[in-house]
Amino acid sequence: MTAAGVVLRETFVSMAVNTVISIGFFLAVFGLGKPVPVAALGPDFLPQCFMVALMGCLIPAAILRRKAGAAIRDVVLRAFAIAAVALVVAGGGAWALTAAIGPVPIAAGAALAIKALFGALLAAATTPIAVRAALSPQTGYSA
Repeated sequence: MTAAGVVLRETFVSMAVNTVISIGFFLAVFGLGKPVPVAALGPDFLPQCFMVALMGCLIPAAILRRKAGAAIRDVVLRAFAIAAVALVVAGGGAWALTAAIGPVPIAAGAALAIKALFGALLAAATTPIAVRAALSPQTGYSA
């Protein structure tokens, strides 16, 4: 498999996993029983951003490096850096947008779809960065 194939595969896996996890956390926090005020979603974007970016970067990159017997310290540091940027940029942006919309209620199913899509798109944006950076001659691939 080529380096591009590895990046694509790991990105799709990360998108799928983070979508499912986003759905699970939404159901645990909000449930499906009643409408959700849009502004209530805002604070929930912050931990979602940090954890989706962290796990979407850390796990696939660490597995690639570990299989090659290469050090993973840089993978861990990079994953935390990407997660911090995602927290500020994507999380802050999502929170600001939901705060601007205000307490308008939306159907729980629509809110669930928003959170699931957000998790998938965030994984799609962050995972390739970490996977490309982790690819090296030691892993058998080069970016």
